[in-house]
Amino acid sequence: MTDGLPHLSCLSCVADPSLLDAPIPDILDRRLVLLEQRLIPAMLDSLHRMIEATDGRGRTVLLMGAVFKRTSALLDAFSELARRRNGQASIVLLRAHLDTAMRLHALWLVEDF
Repeated sequence: MTDGLPHLSCLSCVADPSLLDAPIPDILDRRLVLLEQRLIPAMLDSLHRMIEATDGRGRTVLLMGAVFKRTSALLDAFSELARRRNGQASIVLLRAHLDTAMRLHALWLVEDF
């Protein structure tokens, strides 16, 4: 039944409640650590440069600060949920990440922010 849909072969692992607290594969853990080590410092550096360039004035700096805070919190929560193999809650956080990215992208779509 799963010949044409290889992702369905993973369904038994996802549906098995005994695997919820099993450690995640090392490659996934390394990717999460890498994301935490690179994304947050890069975003913080961008925020600092924007504050310096505008002397901390303007709505864009305020919005970028809010984006940084939300992304940092979502990344912490996502990492914890991924390590605990909680896929259902992780997907919700991915949607929140997309929402944040769309809101930030909208800045470049309007003339007068």
